[in-house]
Amino acid sequence: MPIFSLPDPLANPSLRPCGMNTPHTHPRATEFLFLVNGDMEAGFIEENGARFVINTLTKGQGTIFPKGSIHYQINAGCDPITFVAALNDEDPGALQVAQRCEYSNLVLPRGGRC
Repeated sequence: MPIFSLPDPLANPSLRPCGMNTPHTHPRATEFLFLVNGDMEAGFIEENGARFVINTLTKGQGTIFPKGSIHYQINAGCDPITFVAALNDEDPGALQVAQRCEYSNLVLPRGGRC
């Protein structure tokens, strides 16, 4: 059985400089993310007590977010970035973990600030 097959939800979002796709989860789907341009920090934690996984992606790289994992993406650069996200369920669901949190004082990788 393939991990991803068409037709599945496919998104082509972008993030502004210092932008963040806030922590969220897809309770019914695994997500594959492919970075089209720029650099991105992408992280997730799969379950309570599991280690926190942080990846730094560059153009042409991708990462997997397991079904139900809390994950996020950050554009730490000065230019907008674009990525493609594919999910393996027609109704993946989306739960924003910190929908109303304030990230204005977030310290970014390499010492940057928004």
